[in-house]
Amino acid sequence: MAIDDEDVRDQLRALEKLYAHTPKCQEPHPDIGCWQTLYDYGPDAVKSWAKDYKHPYPGIAFTHRPGITTLTTSMCKAHKALHPK
Repeated sequence: MAIDDEDVRDQLRALEKLYAHTPKCQEPHPDIGCWQTLYDYGPDAVKSWAKDYKHPYPGIAFTHRPGITTLTTSMCKAHKALHPK
């Protein structure tokens, strides 16, 4: 929804100009919300992963052999999203 008040719009433009050169943080890896990944690898390690990084999880290496597409039930939703059937 656009704001009709010119004063508010001018303030927003000023803020955009002020913060235009501020470095942006990277988007988080999908597994940042998976307690199993955080427990196994630690929050600092998972925070350092790029959004599109595919970590070689031990369970996935065994369940994703050619011709086998099932996942173990103990894996998080994020793991399943990264490795769909």
